[in-house]
Amino acid sequence: MPFITAFAQRGAASNFVDAALIAAATLLVALSARVSGPSYPVPMTLQTFAVIGLGFVLGPWRAAAAVLLYLAEGASACRC
Repeated sequence: MPFITAFAQRGAASNFVDAALIAAATLLVALSARVSGPSYPVPMTLQTFAVIGLGFVLGPWRAAAAVLLYLAEGASACRC
């Protein structure tokens, strides 16, 4: 069972909570893509670990929605 599910209330505000969690997760993925470690010749970022962590914390459906939103933002060339 995902960690966040225990705290999210199932009711009228659940859609808002889901949207807020997905938006925050997208921001986390975007920020973790900017953090890189000293690795040569292939650069390594924290983005991989952030995506795996989202799957553990948010659950598979919310994590997939967050990553799809992140990809849609990248495809739209949004420089946020």
